Amino acid sequence: MATITIGGNEISTSGSLPEVGSQAPDCKLKKAELSEDSLHDYQGKRVSLNIFPSIDTDVCATSVRNFNKRATELDNTAVLCISKDTPFAQKRFSTDEDIDNVENLSDVIDGSFGKDYGLT
Repeated sequence: MATITIGGNEISTSGSLPEVGSQAPDCKLKKAELSEDSLHDYQGKRVSLNIFPSIDTDVCATSVRNFNKRATELDNTAVLCISKDTPFAQKRFSTDEDIDNVENLSDVIDGSFGKDYGLT
């Protein structure tokens, strides 16, 4: 279990967060057009995960905007923005905000990403 402080409040995850530099477990997530994506699909690239609860909150939306801006400076790197939002909400946000340097992926179908990564 990991303890995270948000707004002065401590929150515990359901499991331990992966160690920095460790091999991330493979996972299956949904893209905007409802096709499936997995970490295995990014083999040969560096992968940065931006994990947040909902793109429709100010802090989470700001993180996606910042990752999108900074992703242009990263060579051979995929930035994956993962949330429990529906793929449709992620697509709406990406279209409205001109987000095109990161990939939004959804864990809404079965929540397996959050469970497997100990984030639920």
